[in-house]
Amino acid sequence: AAQWAGGLPSGAGSTDPAAAIETAALAEALGAALPLADNAGLGSNIWAVAGAHTASGAALLANDPHLGLATPAHWYLAAMRTPAGTVMGATLPALPAVVIGRNEHIAWGFTNTAGDTDDLFVERLDPADPDRYLTPDGSRPFLRRDEVIEVRGGEAVHLLVRETRHGPVVSDIMTRAAEVAGEGRVLALAWTALLPEDRTIEAGIGLARARDWDGFTRAIALFHSPTQNAFYADAEGRIGMVMAGRLPLRRAGDGSLPAPGWDGSHDWLGLLPAAENPATPGATAAGFLQNANNRLVDDRYPHLVTADWNDDLRARRITAVLDAATAEGAPLDIDAMRRLQNDRLSTLAADFRPRLEAVAPADAETALILAAIAAWDGAAMPDRPEPLVFQAWYRSLVRHVLADELGDGFAAFQGIRSEAMRHILEQAPGWCDDVATPDRTESCGDMATAALASSLDELRATYGADWRSWRWGEASRARLAHRPLDAAPGIGRLFSIVTGSGGGDAGTVHVARYAADMPYATVAAASLRLVADLARSGTLHAILPTGQSGHPLSPHFSDQTGLWRNGELHTLEIAQPVGRGRSELVLRP
Repeated sequence: AAQWAGGLPSGAGSTDPAAAIETAALAEALGAALPLADNAGLGSNIWAVAGAHTASGAALLANDPHLGLATPAHWYLAAMRTPAGTVMGATLPALPAVVIGRNEHIAWGFTNTAGDTDDLFVERLDPADPDRYLTPDGSRPFLRRDEVIEVRGGEAVHLLVRETRHGPVVSDIMTRAAEVAGEGRVLALAWTALLPEDRTIEAGIGLARARDWDGFTRAIALFHSPTQNAFYADAEGRIGMVMAGRLPLRRAGDGSLPAPGWDGSHDWLGLLPAAENPATPGATAAGFLQNANNRLVDDRYPHLVTADWNDDLRARRITAVLDAATAEGAPLDIDAMRRLQNDRLSTLAADFRPRLEAVAPADAETALILAAIAAWDGAAMPDRPEPLVFQAWYRSLVRHVLADELGDGFAAFQGIRSEAMRHILEQAPGWCDDVATPDRTESCGDMATAALASSLDELRATYGADWRSWRWGEASRARLAHRPLDAAPGIGRLFSIVTGSGGGDAGTVHVARYAADMPYATVAAASLRLVADLARSGTLHAILPTGQSGHPLSPHFSDQTGLWRNGELHTLEIAQPVGRGRSELVLRP
């Protein structure tokens, strides 16, 4: 584990060895209990362009959050008119606010910060009374409550929840967590989202009323959980960014490992004031701001945001495109934003393709395939074989390098982040040596060669012998599974949507991610694409992967799917009359 992680994080402080043992097993147990936690890399793209670089002179904002594809849609497009003003954009069912959108003056959007806002604490039970636990001030009883889960057609399920001063006891409901905690101990979860001072709903309402940067930041200061990178654009051409959400202030350590809960040594001292969150209250010298879940701060920032930043694949491409556009001086408009949202140039391929091209071909056909890879422009287009060859090879490379050392634990690392894989190949090539061949030492080049051979065998078995007929789009068709009826025998297909691929991969701005254990069907992508030009009041450009309706017999169940697949946007205008496909609800006091 030390070889894998490079040692414990700096500032980790002292951690009880018994509490830290088998932490990886606990993470696996948590992932099993919360399947969405396995979707590493899900996130969003966002950028804002200052008015000095736009055709209208007002700022532009583009946002596309990435989530698991599903029906009904995660988002609903809505507009609200009140005496105080108009707000429109994407919202969630039953939420009294527009999450991503605009009013007459400003627009806003978000990407996930993935802030480290939760810690596990090992609590010692009182030896004299197991219904109590130890604290720095002595023994204390667990807070208890009976959660009742009603079951239609069956008996209600009663769940006893115990809480410590740090939070709920998760080892009561997770067998593996209880094993990790050990005899006479339990694991409790401290999480900012469980604190009573959460005013995130008020933040959403405040955004609808904000007229400028000051109003925006006042609203964002109320935002509590989850941590997000909040972007701002206004009609005067100004842009900005501030991290939304609250971070814990730890007495010691960084929360990487379970900490002792009985002595107070790692307790939270409170929450970081919102005014100290990372912020960029204006355009950079380049004239734009962007984030794609990549690192938000440098080492000069004094507080811990997270030690688990996402890779920078999408961020590098977004920056390159906007840098080139602003340097050329051509004014940017809505269509330029749409094109960038659908950019399919693979940064992942750019980083790893040289290792594939360096493989010596085993035969004439492999030589032709490698020649095609060398001539490939790197765009993960649906009508080409090269993206499929690259993806199959890269997936096989990860398996060849890691599976022999990790054994049964490899499943948790199939989706390893590209920067970690780059580090292994460049800085820790010992991982490339096959432990099954003690009489020889394999290089990373050997692993690249073996990965190509096995991946080509896999592709021929699946898509036929003629590699020229292979198509990335055929392999990466998108499936929008209904929640929860997709699993129902016989009828699931009536409620789910299967559509052709728009191309892209995990490292393109136009994201298309497949599950590591289910290649190569797209299971996560843009759950919404939205562009706002602040010069055009009452107008937004957006698209959903499904439609507005969650009813499979509605004509609006999937009427946006084709537009979404082809990278189009739908123009939304609040002044449009009510008609087919539109409805209006009027609330009068």
